Amino acid sequence: MRPALWITGPTQSGKTNQLLIHLGEWLHQGQLPGQPKPQENRLLAQSILIFAANGDNRQRLQNQFQTQRGQGYRPYFTTPLGFLQDEVILFWPLIIKQAQLPGRFPLRLRPETEQELALQLWQPLFDQKKLTFLGENRDRAVRDLLDVMQLAGFAGIPLGALGQVLDHESVDLPAEATQGIMDALVQWRDWCLQRGLLTYGLMTHLYGQYLLPHPPYQDHLQQRFLGLVADDLDNYPALLGDVIQHLLKANVAALLTYNPNGGNRLGLGADPDALGFLESYCQGVPLNANPQTVLGEDVATQVEVLLTAPNPSLPAGIKVIQTISRMQLLEAIAQEIIQAVEAQLITAADIAIIGPGLDAIARYTLNQRLAEAGIATVALSDQRPLVSFPLVRALLAILSLIYPGCGDLLDREAIAEMLVVLAPQHLDPVRANLIADHCFAPHPDQPQLIPINDYSRWDRLSHQGERAYESLRIWIQDQRLSINTLPPVFILDQAIQRFLWPLNLASDDLAVLRELMETVQHYWQVQEHLQRHSSLPLETTETLRRFIHLIRRGTITADPSPQGPVAAVLLSTTFQYRSARLSHPWQFWLDVGGPLWQNGGLNTLWQAPLFLRNGLDSPSALLWQDETKRLQRLLVDLLSRAQGRVYWCHSDLGVDGKEQQGPLLGLLDLASIDVT
Repeated sequence: MRPALWITGPTQSGKTNQLLIHLGEWLHQGQLPGQPKPQENRLLAQSILIFAANGDNRQRLQNQFQTQRGQGYRPYFTTPLGFLQDEVILFWPLIIKQAQLPGRFPLRLRPETEQELALQLWQPLFDQKKLTFLGENRDRAVRDLLDVMQLAGFAGIPLGALGQVLDHESVDLPAEATQGIMDALVQWRDWCLQRGLLTYGLMTHLYGQYLLPHPPYQDHLQQRFLGLVADDLDNYPALLGDVIQHLLKANVAALLTYNPNGGNRLGLGADPDALGFLESYCQGVPLNANPQTVLGEDVATQVEVLLTAPNPSLPAGIKVIQTISRMQLLEAIAQEIIQAVEAQLITAADIAIIGPGLDAIARYTLNQRLAEAGIATVALSDQRPLVSFPLVRALLAILSLIYPGCGDLLDREAIAEMLVVLAPQHLDPVRANLIADHCFAPHPDQPQLIPINDYSRWDRLSHQGERAYESLRIWIQDQRLSINTLPPVFILDQAIQRFLWPLNLASDDLAVLRELMETVQHYWQVQEHLQRHSSLPLETTETLRRFIHLIRRGTITADPSPQGPVAAVLLSTTFQYRSARLSHPWQFWLDVGGPLWQNGGLNTLWQAPLFLRNGLDSPSALLWQDETKRLQRLLVDLLSRAQGRVYWCHSDLGVDGKEQQGPLLGLLDLASIDVT
């Protein structure tokens, strides 16, 4: 009997649970199938490599494992990207030898720093009109090029062969595009490697081209890991299929789960077809569909009937809420939830509001309306730009006051906001604006906060307000004496400890501050790293200005939402909801008649279909060409995650006031419509 199990089934069929059951049996027996028995169970656990599709799923899988098996076992839990990164760093000396690189220990770039450095490097190419086929938005063009590099790495395509793929497969790129893409990416690769910088795209290429094909590394991989567990294989890139194939050929014990109609990350690097062939190395364990869904067990058949039959009847579990305007729709959704929760038909934690797009107006309106009734809401992965948080803007204002040459980045509104944020107990918006108007002296090089006594009506500020302002002003003056010895990350840390720590900040605010500090620390680490490869000294002012502009562009985000379970109504996009593998008794689908449902929930990087291992003729690639199949797969997945009711919510007019026309609009006529 083969020591590898291929656990397959549709959404919510219990694949992960089966995986954990079998993993528990391995540890209980103290031996992996087909492998010699280790001396200690601890060593057994350390020889098991456990994959999850993304970071959230990894944490959830790890928590489930520890709940069932206790804290004594320490397997290696990771994600595809995390594994590639760890291996490249661990075997960096071998890669240096194979690729003939400079012998420097590498520094990994965060995506926002990668974006900025690539834009600087490619500025001459943009100026020479060599990348005009990418459009006028240079930030978007840079992101597209970097994504192409990572997609090629995921597919195991060498950078030198990228041109052949683009020429052979692409149908919408001009003739000069291939050479432009190749020139830019080769320049970026060489520039980074000469300076010891690594990005996710570079790491995938280094691993696939220099590490994985190396026989000594393959032997070492097989010696380290005698067991393999991989959940949600349909969301992995093709390169991970190559890694798993090497281990399966070595007869490691394996537990693999696969959803034939999954692939939520298709278009973002996942290649379900390139992973599906691994079934031939395994013993199949098929699972039946979950009968507890809103449509019963055979969800796929019922969805197909809804989309293709001329006059299908809508199942009883699907309700429709339809209004004229979108604000009426949001009010109707909130009212339905309030009535159901107050009648104890359902709890808030059992309700999810989802849609292909969830705009700020919808989030705010639903949050406020439900909060009035005492019902909390929580947004899943609510990634908002750092600059949108007052705490961040206040700290950036402090840096602009302390470091010379940043005065033009400040205005009176920023000073007033800084005062309110840093001294909320003593300075309200009215007093803060008075101070900004009368005590802030703008200057492009060295702006000043002048003493409060210079303002003739300082008595209007209250004694406590005066003390709070003077304390801040003097502290800023003192910090100016340290700027030659302390980088901005230390100044920020001192400002947080001095002014924000005593405020007993909420967990949301702490998450934002943590992201800001990690960002500025990484940014200065990269600048210092680059400075060691240059004869020019590090210019703190110019570096700080670039950093502030980077934050203001909104490319750096933070998720202030709590990570643990909360008793609240969930707000999420369809992609986030499916990626998190959630399910709820009640779902509310937002703007179900709108055009955003058109792509069937398929989020796609630029030119992603070209980089599937089996090319444009693979079954996954055909989804890009078949709108009905994409939509059908999305509906099956979402309806498999609902047990009680699904509300299709539609307003005739969208956010922009225009009439909504989407692929699901015709299905709304199948129900008895509750017009509000």
